[in-house]
Amino acid sequence: MFAEIRILEYWKSEHDLDTLEDACALDAGRGLFALADGAGTTLFARQWAVTLVHFFLECPLLSADPFELEWWLAQARTRYEQALPPRKELERLPPMARQKWLREGSQATLATLRVVESEPEQIVVQMLAIGDSCLLWRRAGSEEVASFPLRSPVDFARSPLCLPSRATLFRRSFHRLKERWLTLGAGDCLLLATDALARWILAGGDGSLSPAQCFDLVARQKPSSWETFVKECRACRGLADDDCSAVVLICHHRLSEGAILLGTTQASQAALQAQRREEFEEARRARDRRLMAVLYGDGSAFQGLDLVGPEEIALARSVAEALDELLWQLRPLLDRADAAEQAARLWQSYAPLLAAEPCAAKLRRTLAALGVREVEEVGQASKEALAPQADLPLSAGRQAPDPDRSGQGERTE
Repeated sequence: MFAEIRILEYWKSEHDLDTLEDACALDAGRGLFALADGAGTTLFARQWAVTLVHFFLECPLLSADPFELEWWLAQARTRYEQALPPRKELERLPPMARQKWLREGSQATLATLRVVESEPEQIVVQMLAIGDSCLLWRRAGSEEVASFPLRSPVDFARSPLCLPSRATLFRRSFHRLKERWLTLGAGDCLLLATDALARWILAGGDGSLSPAQCFDLVARQKPSSWETFVKECRACRGLADDDCSAVVLICHHRLSEGAILLGTTQASQAALQAQRREEFEEARRARDRRLMAVLYGDGSAFQGLDLVGPEEIALARSVAEALDELLWQLRPLLDRADAAEQAARLWQSYAPLLAAEPCAAKLRRTLAALGVREVEEVGQASKEALAPQADLPLSAGRQAPDPDRSGQGERTE
């Protein structure tokens, strides 16, 4: 299928193109589209939003699996850190600003579209989103405007969930992507839109228009008319003074002026998959089950390969979830007078899974330093119970890891 595609971007009144905190990116030949909205309350939000959308083109998210998202964000952070100002410049930030950035990092919402099947009469797409950046669509001949992940103007009143640039702020059970699949045909139109614009469409502007009329007004715009349109809507049609960005995609079943052929993406790059499998084997030899769970992700890099069984992955995920939940519950307790007592109670719940896990070694040392004696006792008993045959099997021709490096990849406290 072919599509007419446009990117529309304009900034809030006190900003300009260089400080626009929205970011859009697309690769129509591979069927990939992404839009992010950096949270203006955080520093370097624009850079984080730009990083997310461009990294999606380089390495598309294939599912909403929480472990896959965690792995993907770790790779995106590497790109983000490389794009930040030099360390000397960061150190020259005002003390309060620098502390804020070290504490909060950057935050952004994200909405993505991936074409999975492209036929002459229809396309099948996967949509992933977190926060209040939305995908909206209207089918040919219909007056209904559908939206994902938010569906109503009232949904935008809540603070949006954002992806954090700080690894310590990511919580797998909390930062969940939403997923939806959709089939589009000729004449159907889809928009990726940041929150101010999405809300305006769903509300029917200032109430004098219908959502379908607002949708059509946006879909008809071109980059050259977008600034004038946004200013007019702010002045008399109820559009909020915020960054307003959209990617417009209008489907056609034949080649026409301005339309291009949509390609598809169904898998990650082979080299990236091979790298993940190699890193997984390293984590496996080190018995770092938390890192194994993250590297395995949704399993797409391991399809068709008899390298790992479901029981092993299930155990790795259980260990990872237990470790992360314990850390999240423990942090608020550290400054309390009864920290040792409260930590001991927490540890009793998680000890069966974590007492002998290398990925929890640093955590166990922290608990022992707090005075939690049960950690030392359980840990010693677990060491005595571990037999050599209980280790995970090694790949043929690979050497066992150095015991001094068995904690590599562990989550820091």
